[in-house]
Amino acid sequence: MKNPDTPTGGQIAHLQTWTKVNPRYLAVVLVIIIGTCLAYLLSEIPFLEKFRVPRMKTMPSLQGKASEMFSKRADWSPRTPLEVEKHALLSDSTTQELETLDQMIKQFNEKAAKSWGIAEKYTGEQSAVAFLKWTIGKVIDLTNKMKASRKKMNGQSSVGGKKQKSVFNIQKNSRTQDLNATIRLTKAQENKGEVSENLRTGIKGKEYKVKTKSKVAKTIGDPHIRLVLFSTWIDKPEKREAHDNVLRTWRLWEPLVVPLVFTNDSNITTRAHSFGWKVLPEPRCGCISGRGVPLLREMYRSAMATFDSHLYAFVNGDLLLGNGMLSTIEAIVKDKALMAKPLMGLINRINVDFYHTKREPIYTLKSFDSLSSDGKPMTDGSSDGFITNKLFPWQHVPDIVPGRKGVAMWLVSYAREMGVATVDVSGSLRAVHMMATKFGNNESGGNCNHKIYNKLRIKPKSWFCGFFKCAQYKTTREGSQVKIEDKSSQNHPRCGECEMDLEAVKSNIY
Repeated sequence: MKNPDTPTGGQIAHLQTWTKVNPRYLAVVLVIIIGTCLAYLLSEIPFLEKFRVPRMKTMPSLQGKASEMFSKRADWSPRTPLEVEKHALLSDSTTQELETLDQMIKQFNEKAAKSWGIAEKYTGEQSAVAFLKWTIGKVIDLTNKMKASRKKMNGQSSVGGKKQKSVFNIQKNSRTQDLNATIRLTKAQENKGEVSENLRTGIKGKEYKVKTKSKVAKTIGDPHIRLVLFSTWIDKPEKREAHDNVLRTWRLWEPLVVPLVFTNDSNITTRAHSFGWKVLPEPRCGCISGRGVPLLREMYRSAMATFDSHLYAFVNGDLLLGNGMLSTIEAIVKDKALMAKPLMGLINRINVDFYHTKREPIYTLKSFDSLSSDGKPMTDGSSDGFITNKLFPWQHVPDIVPGRKGVAMWLVSYAREMGVATVDVSGSLRAVHMMATKFGNNESGGNCNHKIYNKLRIKPKSWFCGFFKCAQYKTTREGSQVKIEDKSSQNHPRCGECEMDLEAVKSNIY
């Protein structure tokens, strides 16, 4: 009789099969357990800390690029994420930022190449991919820092207490505000108060097309305008290069500064419009000798009637202005005590020879810096530009014209006698006089202003009174900040020789 506990033949066969297969299952389970333990131990090794992946912030463009690189890992190199971000930021960055980014890319590449090898050697394929994710995280952090830095710089460009974005976005700020690349203006057209410009910017041997827009004033009350900067000139072949340099550079501070030309010449009008300038017809002219010159007084009145701005400035049409423009205007506008009374800022020039020396066209403020170092400061004490507010007493200024002898000396003497606050801005704003001819102020009818002073008997006791160095205030620069200081106690004794027959002056109202 069989023992009931004795297995049958079928049970024996099943048991034999189970004992043959079971060790393989056990081995798989064992490998999983050991692998999990090893992974945990590896994650605790200090030198692998650098490969741990931080939580990624949302950035769709970079995440999309990361997915592409994961699928084509063989084509990836450590520099790719940063270079992708560099090109993404190109149209919204200054050259200085891009150079800083290039430096970071170089340093990052050296570290990344070394770290990639360590990742593959010690942790294999998966940790190398994890390192790629970590790379993207670093790029995001770098991008955020750059954006925060740029936002901070934009905040520092406030004018009149209001934060404004930089006026020329390819520079990002006009006070940092200098391109190290060459900007070539290829097209500009005016369309309903806006100027569209196509710029070709060369950066490190490569060319990128950048599209920007800058608004110009259309109506009175535009809150962006701090200064209306205007001039007038006659279209002469020998001066065309100088005038084109002015047309290109005076508009770099838009929309805070509106460039304006007074002319009845269709060629000048077309040319000015092509550069985005505003154009007004010539007001009443004086100094009639052949062709008249617009009266200085009437140009200011016309500019004030057309544009609502804090300040208005006539500057000779062959003067380039430096990168201290915005910081100087900001300092004046923010000085409420100064703005509460009539004021006049005086611009002095550096003479640079354009007559005997062939010069390259001027496109940027960086070019201005190198050009000004070749010139010689004027020592005759006269001014070539006058920055005023609406309170200046133009009603008693006779029919004098710019670009002729005596206009600056008399106007400054008149301003000082009338109690106008005069400011020498040469400490923060440089101006280059492009000497394209040998005549200078010795143009036809050069003495017409003096004839008016003699006729009306309104000459000052001494022309020394009209020297820009005799101004009551001066601007000084401390880093990026411009300050206005009272210097009247330091002026030359002869600066006080300003006696003028004010009764004769005030008896005439224009």
